[in-house]
Amino acid sequence: MDPESILMLKHEFRTIARLSDPHLVTLHDLVFDDDRWFFTMDLVNGVPFLEWARDGRLPGTSVERLSDDEGPAPALEAAVFAAPLPVSDQPHDGQKLDLKRLRDTLGQLVRGLVSLHRQGVLHRDV
Repeated sequence: MDPESILMLKHEFRTIARLSDPHLVTLHDLVFDDDRWFFTMDLVNGVPFLEWARDGRLPGTSVERLSDDEGPAPALEAAVFAAPLPVSDQPHDGQKLDLKRLRDTLGQLVRGLVSLHRQGVLHRDV
């Protein structure tokens, strides 16, 4: 990487590492080793999103929603939780979507994005 790209990577990492929200993973260290850049962050035990939406819970866990204390603006929340989901709950690959779980999970994703936006960060990879 050229020096300008390294500076941009460090700036972006520092910006994101300062963020704090229950819906965002916490970043810890940015490391360069053996010609490779990587970062450390909190470990999130989980399953792939679509597996989760098809009732793929982890052994010994139950579905829990994070606190709504700092949720999105009421109009946005109403749009997320009241609008019908444009998906079918018909089986796909032998698995049926759990629409309540999908709606709850997408709501948490929206809360994380709203938190980023409120803190001046635009996520471009969702």
